[in-house]
Amino acid sequence: MLIVITIVLFAFLKYTTTGKQIRAVSQNPIGAEVVGINTKRIYILTYGIGTALAGIAGALLTGFYTIFPTAGASFGFRALIVVVVGGLGSIPGAFFAGIFLGLLETMVALFISSSSSTLPSSDGQAASGFPSNGAILSWISALSARYPTITSGW
Repeated sequence: MLIVITIVLFAFLKYTTTGKQIRAVSQNPIGAEVVGINTKRIYILTYGIGTALAGIAGALLTGFYTIFPTAGASFGFRALIVVVVGGLGSIPGAFFAGIFLGLLETMVALFISSSSSTLPSSDGQAASGFPSNGAILSWISALSARYPTITSGW
């Protein structure tokens, strides 16, 4: 289901007129307004799309996770990793970075320990055997400096 939503979002942004307008506004809002794109309407539309995607993700996750007030904190940290590694603004990059992070967590759980596969929580407490938030972000920034094409988008 999520793969289908990702493909539909990618196709919407890449091939429709509204998707092209969204991309134009994200790259240069003043230039988009000069050529006649209603930027206020695009901002409202993108906010609605983001809210709908967050709602869909939350609804799909309720079958697997217990719901409590800070349930989304660990997903926020995962999303940060996926966006930075995949490249800001790159949907295919984010998709493949998400696949990579999922495989990495699975391999850690398989070869080290199942308690090590969980990423650090929002309060900064890391699971045993898994690096802290600072170590992960340092690794990502070092990877970005060494291989700039990985994080520069597609």
